[in-house]
Amino acid sequence: MGAQPPTHRLFRRDAETAATAGRAGARPPERPPLPPRVLARALRRLATVVPVTPAPAEIVARTITLAERTAVIRAALRGSDTVVLQELLGGVRDRVVVAVTFLAMLELSKRREITLEQAEPWGPIIARRVVESAENDISEDEIDESLGSFA
Repeated sequence: MGAQPPTHRLFRRDAETAATAGRAGARPPERPPLPPRVLARALRRLATVVPVTPAPAEIVARTITLAERTAVIRAALRGSDTVVLQELLGGVRDRVVVAVTFLAMLELSKRREITLEQAEPWGPIIARRVVESAENDISEDEIDESLGSFA
């Protein structure tokens, strides 16, 4: 009894080999077109090979604003003159929260509410409060959330 061919084969053609064959004028052999029923049967079999993709879990939109993250930074600086970004983000695993928090620090630095220090590349980022005054407690409505403010 001979070995049965596998039911699912992968065909691979090296791009360089294909390009070389094309430059040399190689053409596939002329064959008559396949009957539609053969193509339909192949399509049905292909549909059974591809596993059914499960429906994605419900996607809940989340909104993290610069105003929220600046409020977190300001709250941390009320209890201390300095805050380390890495400590502020301890336990946070969401990249969006990390990025928006970093942008919030840059925004507060731009407003001259804090200064940012980093002694070495990849080292801790330390935010220091510049002055404590009522004018620095800016309401959340005054934070510009548009991308134009980053230009």
